[in-house]
Amino acid sequence: MLPDEQNIIACTLTEGHWCQLQTAMHPVVRVNWCIMSMFKNDDQAIQQNCKVQMRRQTTNSMHHMGDHLWAITTLNLIKLCI
Repeated sequence: MLPDEQNIIACTLTEGHWCQLQTAMHPVVRVNWCIMSMFKNDDQAIQQNCKVQMRRQTTNSMHHMGDHLWAITTLNLIKLCI
């Protein structure tokens, strides 16, 4: 979503390189994202959109998150050798 005409005019009249936009650059009205609910500090939307999903862990697991970063969960104390 591009800035509307009012924001463009405000930015062209502003000295320097900083503009304060009055409308969002991304549609935020009908977005059900947790991060957007937290950004808007909307308690009802946070409760609805930011649900924690948990499941019982029965084994150790490892997940590659990219860029040499791994998430490791374990049920018992382990010693990692790298």
